[in-house]
Amino acid sequence: MEKLKITCISIFMCLILVAMGGCSTMQSFSNKDEANKYLKEALEEKYGETFDIYQEEKYANYPTADSYSAIMIAENAPEYKFRAWASSNNELKDNYAANFFSKDAEKIVANIIKQKSFIKDTTVTLEAPITEKKWTLEDNLTDYLEQSGAYNKVNVTLEPNLEMDVYVNQVNELLKGLYSCGTNIELKVNANNLQMFYYKFSNQGTKELTQEIIKEKIIEEQDINRSRGGI
Repeated sequence: MEKLKITCISIFMCLILVAMGGCSTMQSFSNKDEANKYLKEALEEKYGETFDIYQEEKYANYPTADSYSAIMIAENAPEYKFRAWASSNNELKDNYAANFFSKDAEKIVANIIKQKSFIKDTTVTLEAPITEKKWTLEDNLTDYLEQSGAYNKVNVTLEPNLEMDVYVNQVNELLKGLYSCGTNIELKVNANNLQMFYYKFSNQGTKELTQEIIKEKIIEEQDINRSRGGI
């Protein structure tokens, strides 16, 4: 009778975890094949969608638990790839939610850059760390950008062979538009086929760079390029 009671309690607890999106029908895994199945089932329970392994990453053994990570795709959006990680003690993390928010988040930055006629070329990509939290389409974009650690990876290319002061002014003007855009930013500025400026900053409480500091950063990048034989 006591064993039956314990079994019923265990089943009940697992059902609660499944409903919360934190437990796979597979209770654990001890090898890569089991981990593949566990990861797909756990993601399906979390998001109510079907997923598949696009590329296996790493299976690791630790004293307290095994872990496994892979690049995943969703059946309803196979063009979008995301990363997922699981441990054999029922932890699950992923960055699938970037799929929900990337279009709107990237558009915020793209619209700012369109106003800068001196920019020759640009790419904007939303990057996001893996997280336990389940984000959905119903969640607010601002909340996601502030709480998830996601950031826009921005690569811009300027015209080649310009004077230092011109580059400083252009980078400064670009930064002024990005400081208040509402997303975290990783900015890489290229010219003459080389990276000439790099800056990563938060959308909250970031101190604006002076033109003197911008110039110093450009000179630092030039020195790095020289040391690598780039110029």
